[in-house]
Amino acid sequence: MAKVVDHQDRYLRHLTDGIMAFWIKHGPDTRHGGFYGALDRKGNPLPSLPKGLVQHARFLWSFSAAYKLDPQPVYHDMAERSFNFLQERFYDPVRLGWYYLVSAEGLPLNKQKHLYGQSFVIYGLSEYSLAFGNEEALRLALDTFGVMDRFGHDSQWRGYRESFSEEWDPIPQHPDYGVSGERKTMNTHIHLLESFTNLYRASKDATVKNRLEELIGLCANTITDTRRGCAFQFFEHDWTPLPSPVFYGHDIELSWLLTEAGDVCGISNVSSIHEPSLSLARGVARTGLDRENGGVFYEGDEKGKATGKQKVWWVQAEALVGFLNAYALSGDESFIDAFVNVEEWVFARQLDREYGEWHQEITPEGKCRGEKGSLWKTPYHNARACIELVRRLNRVRK
Repeated sequence: MAKVVDHQDRYLRHLTDGIMAFWIKHGPDTRHGGFYGALDRKGNPLPSLPKGLVQHARFLWSFSAAYKLDPQPVYHDMAERSFNFLQERFYDPVRLGWYYLVSAEGLPLNKQKHLYGQSFVIYGLSEYSLAFGNEEALRLALDTFGVMDRFGHDSQWRGYRESFSEEWDPIPQHPDYGVSGERKTMNTHIHLLESFTNLYRASKDATVKNRLEELIGLCANTITDTRRGCAFQFFEHDWTPLPSPVFYGHDIELSWLLTEAGDVCGISNVSSIHEPSLSLARGVARTGLDRENGGVFYEGDEKGKATGKQKVWWVQAEALVGFLNAYALSGDESFIDAFVNVEEWVFARQLDREYGEWHQEITPEGKCRGEKGSLWKTPYHNARACIELVRRLNRVRK
C-alpha cells in the first residue's frame, strides 16, 4: 500500500501529460466544432466520420473533472467546446433530450433518444456545473432527467425503459445493446446510477435522490448475483435475468460506482452496498485477473472461465479504481495485489509510449490494435481512473 500511495504524483502527471495533452492536441475539430469522431493510432483525425452524443458528453465530463482536480485554463476551454457543441448540434429544444448521432459537420444522423446517451449528457452537464458553477448546465441536466423520468421510468417493475424515438415513443432495443424488444440492460442502468449520483451531488433534488435510491437497490439486489460474484447483463422487462456472458469491466466498474452512489445518498446501512460491491470485486479478481501476464481479461462464461482474453483499455482503467475501492472497504490486501497487477500491466503494455494515450486493445498474442479515438474511446475511462486514484490516495496520505 505504501508503494501505491507513493505513486499518487505519477497518476497526476500521467493524467496531464499522457492523456489530456493528447486529446488537447489531436481531438478538437477546428473546422466544424466539437471533437473529431475518430482518430487513428497516431492521433490523425478521420474527419469524415460522424460524432456521437456519448462521445461528446464524455469529453465534457473528462475536461470538467480534470479541471476540478487541476484547474488548468485549457481544461476549461475544452470543456466549454464540448458544452457548446452539445447544445448547438445534439439538443432537441422542442421535444427535449439529445440526438444520438450527428455527421462530421454536425447535422443530425440519428435522432433516437436512448437512455444510455441521455445518461452521459446528465453526467457531463452535472460535472460541468460542479466545476464551473454553470447554472444553465445544471438546468439542462435536470430537464433531461425530467423528460427521461417522465417517459422512461417503469413504475411497475422499477428501473427504466431504455430506447425511444425522437418524439419519445418507445421503440425496440437496437441489437448493438445486446438485447431486443423491451428488454433491459445492466450497462444502461449502471450508467444511470453513475449519472444520477452526480446529478444529485450537484442539485440535491429530492426526485433525483428517490430514483437514485431505487437504482442502488436494483444494482445491489437484482443486477448483482452475489452467489456467483458477477452481474447479470441482460433482463426481461420484469428483471428476469437472461443468459449472458460475464463482462469483467462492467462488474468491477459497478463495484465502485455502487459504493460511490451509497456514499452520496447517505445510506446508513452500508453492508447492503458493501457486500455486493465486494462480491463483484472478488469475482473479477478470482476469474478475470490475468495472474501470469497482468491485467484483466475482457469477458468470461457463466461458469467463471475467461473466454475473451484480450486486454481492453477501459477494463483496465475501471479495474484500477475498483480494486483500490475494494481494499478501502475491506482491508483485504489481496485487492492491493490485484491493483498492482493491473497497474504494472497498464504502464508496461496498455500505454502507447510511441504516440501517446492508451492502446484500445492488446490481443492475447500481445499485439496492439484499434483506433486511438472513436465514438466510444475518449479520455473518460482512463482520465477518470487517474482522477479517482489521485483523490483516493490523497485521502489515504492525509
